[in-house]
Amino acid sequence: PSEIGKLTEMTHTLYLGSNLMTGSLPSEIGKLTEMQHSLFLGSNSMTGSLPSEIGKLTKINYDLWLYSNSLAGSLPSQIG
Repeated sequence: PSEIGKLTEMTHTLYLGSNLMTGSLPSEIGKLTEMQHSLFLGSNSMTGSLPSEIGKLTKINYDLWLYSNSLAGSLPSQIG
């Protein structure tokens, strides 16, 4: 959901895996620029293309889990 963009002060880990989330990954994901450790979004039912804004998550230094979804596209080189 787009409300994920309101979590701008999250700095360590956000675990939203296995939550039956559906729909596309919102562009607001790019507002989590202070996230430094891990973002878990795996094992949901998300579809669509990865938003380019995911490339703003350059501080994540451990894990970005997107597995077991039906997302299309590649991770931007900024976080690859």
